[in-house]
Amino acid sequence: MLRTVYTPDSNTITFPIPDKYVGTALEINVFPVLEIFTRKEKKKKPISFNHLLNVQADVKTSDFQKFILSAPVMSDNQYSDFKQQRQHFDEWRVR
Repeated sequence: MLRTVYTPDSNTITFPIPDKYVGTALEINVFPVLEIFTRKEKKKKPISFNHLLNVQADVKTSDFQKFILSAPVMSDNQYSDFKQQRQHFDEWRVR
């Protein structure tokens, strides 16, 4: 993945890509960067992902997680039926 911030001086941008990307589909997004992201701010020490996993969640979050994890799950047959019904609905909606 390539990511860079560039301030163009014309309406055309040309940039090189790595050899491994040649011949593959690429997604290129162009959008203005908000001022808040362009300001130089004091660098903060990144928090490791493992640290986030070890942080104790509050009771409400824990209860919500239990609620989500205890929810019913679709079987493969139910999911297949759902996809067929969804396809039928999509076809009906287009008519």
